[in-house]
Amino acid sequence: TKTITLIVPWGAGGASDQTARILASNMESLLNGRIAVVNQPGASGATGQKSAYDAPKDGYTWAGNADASVATYQVQDLTPEISHRDWRAYFAIFTPCVITVNPNSSITDWDSLINAFQTRRVDVASAGIGAGGHIAAETFASQLGVRYNHVPYGGGNPAVVATVAGETEVVMQLSMEVADMLRAGRLRAIAVLDSVPLNISGVAEIPPITDFVPGFPSVGFNFGLFIPRAIPDHVEAAIASAFEKASQ
Repeated sequence: TKTITLIVPWGAGGASDQTARILASNMESLLNGRIAVVNQPGASGATGQKSAYDAPKDGYTWAGNADASVATYQVQDLTPEISHRDWRAYFAIFTPCVITVNPNSSITDWDSLINAFQTRRVDVASAGIGAGGHIAAETFASQLGVRYNHVPYGGGNPAVVATVAGETEVVMQLSMEVADMLRAGRLRAIAVLDSVPLNISGVAEIPPITDFVPGFPSVGFNFGLFIPRAIPDHVEAAIASAFEKASQ
């Protein structure tokens, strides 16, 4: 009966934003209403996420985010009174993180990647502290015993663009966020942080990191909608039904 507000707590163009906009465009007709997507970045996504939680619990305010991000806000003391358990989560897609570099970098393959991290300071961009790309970089560093210089941005797309522009050398953001730049040759892929190869149309198959480091844990995240658990049951049923159809 009124417009639904879907808050994406990151900048435009990232995995949360892409997923939210695709879901919104498909769910509008199913719910016979309008869904307005609003980007509200800040505090690694905690600002917009809290705005969605503080709104009336009537089902008309949603958040579009990733599972890991919502779980880390309480850990980082960004939303100490709100945990991931206070949300109903509707996940549409899993997307793995990919180690990519600026094409002008001296890093061209796995061996040169490791050599760079072992011999000099490598600037690594991410969507922000605690975001998927940051978790990927921290996992990479801890598993391989190396250090790096973390450069956080206000979302996955700004982090990718910064690496394309040469502000940073490496970015380990999500496959959805690096796909277009890989197709355009403006990023170079080294490995996907998973145990199976990654195939992106128009891009050579990206090898799994387990080809180089057996046993390396998969680093990827689920993306979709988060709606406060306290919404009325009949409202949740309507949203869930529309989401199920739209996510297919």
